[in-house]
Amino acid sequence: MGLEYTNGTVANPDTGMWLHHGVMVNINRTDSVCGPRAYGQRFFASGNERTAVDFSAGGTFKAGYFLSADDAIALSVELMNMLDDPQQDVVLTITYEIVEGVHAKNFLGLTPYWLDSGGCGPSGLPAYRDTTFEYSSPPVRGVIDGTFTFAGGHLHDGGTHIELMKNGQVMCNLNATYGAYEYMANSERHISSIDTCQPGKVDPGDVWSLVAHYDTQLHKPMAKSDGSLEPVMGIMLLYAASDTPEVMFTHLNTILTWIIVMAAALLIAAWLGLGGYLNWCGNLRESRTLSNRDMDLKQPLMTYREDDSMGELIVLGLCGLYTVDGTPKTMRRTILFASLFSSISLAAALSPLDFFRSASGSLSSLQSHQYAGQVPMNPGPFQPEEPSTGGSAGNGRPSDSTLSISDILPQTRKINIFASLTRDISSVTGRLESTKPEDNTTLLAPLNSAMQALPRKPWEDRPGDNSGISAQRNEDKAAQNLARFVEEHVVPTSPWKAGEEGKIKTLGGQELWWEEKDGKKVIMPGNLEVDGVVGRVGNGEIWAVQGVVNYA
Repeated sequence: MGLEYTNGTVANPDTGMWLHHGVMVNINRTDSVCGPRAYGQRFFASGNERTAVDFSAGGTFKAGYFLSADDAIALSVELMNMLDDPQQDVVLTITYEIVEGVHAKNFLGLTPYWLDSGGCGPSGLPAYRDTTFEYSSPPVRGVIDGTFTFAGGHLHDGGTHIELMKNGQVMCNLNATYGAYEYMANSERHISSIDTCQPGKVDPGDVWSLVAHYDTQLHKPMAKSDGSLEPVMGIMLLYAASDTPEVMFTHLNTILTWIIVMAAALLIAAWLGLGGYLNWCGNLRESRTLSNRDMDLKQPLMTYREDDSMGELIVLGLCGLYTVDGTPKTMRRTILFASLFSSISLAAALSPLDFFRSASGSLSSLQSHQYAGQVPMNPGPFQPEEPSTGGSAGNGRPSDSTLSISDILPQTRKINIFASLTRDISSVTGRLESTKPEDNTTLLAPLNSAMQALPRKPWEDRPGDNSGISAQRNEDKAAQNLARFVEEHVVPTSPWKAGEEGKIKTLGGQELWWEEKDGKKVIMPGNLEVDGVVGRVGNGEIWAVQGVVNYA
């Protein structure tokens, strides 16, 4: 994907134009990650890094994204003009290679998987000035059994790299490269390319995610015209090839469909053509009927005269095989049963291989037919629906004793700023992952809106700090401040009793309790209102709160 002027020259930040992003969506398929919540299946995207996608894993795979005659492609594009004057001679370009189905017999069909730090909600997340931060995506399970042939990433300015995580371990590290553009007076540097990788073998039991890293001290983030920061993104698009060629299934489906249609046509012809013979069947001589009454089972199933014509013999065979006493009534009933079977066969004919494969339950076989409807990977959408607001403990997601807080924490978008801050604080992550009853926790997770409204960032020094060490210049001091902030939101008990009886100190040392006011939970001191219980799992609960616990 690229950007050009009408004269064929490249349009880029050095000429004042910017391909913010472009996304291609197959609107007639279900997204492989977000299911029906996404507007079709997202199968290609690019930012101004303009990464070329190689489906073939460097020529080692014959693979591609299959397009059928019924597919419809939508394109969403955002362009940026860095100049003062309108630009009307800019053209979006997309370059691709195609192989027609007749020549692609041995090609593997690819399934695209879109990993996003924003989950299934908006991809844009808050940016911060002069600091380091990171965003992670919710975990993805149930990828088809096969091979990832390509992985590409997308970051905004300020991003340094994206890590592709497999079962908690770094599988690929995609680094961003920055280039300077001379048209800007201050020679600002912007992302000019991002690495790609070939992750290799995929097993259905693997858990995949990404971590997008930003350092806005090292690289200046993008800003709006009013000076506020543009949202940042962390996206990775992976392509998985199953072990069975896609086009082979397409051809077999076509062949089997025609065979079943022809069989149904013969049954219809038999229904119409044999009507005149029904009475004749009933009057056949005994030697020309099949009856297991008073007959020796060792006799042939059917007898015929040498002068029988072939047409008469076919009818005779039908009478003999499908009647037990040669009566028209039995013949009509037999043809009725045959017609019902024909109807079932026609239903299967829409996609015969899928009809049989669906009984197996195999993920790889279900995904082999790419243009059939797909299901979300991890049962249910990648990112759950936002829970309803309110103070009742019964709202939000249902209880699941098999999961821990760390499993579900990244999956609620409206608290994902706070969720991203918890991952590198060992005193917190260990507790949120623990299944020991003594480690049960009520996590107070501030809403994104509350985090964005903070008068100072969680890692910045408190007013009146006299330590003589500035968090702005000392990474360890900033990490201590951040840990203190997060620990003040960790209540080391669950369920948490109401009132004076439930008074308890957080991991950070403050004593908190909660009361019920006007049907809502309110955390004291400070009258911190609970927006809702957004998670209830085996080792505790997550309460979304409309502010933050005092961290001064």
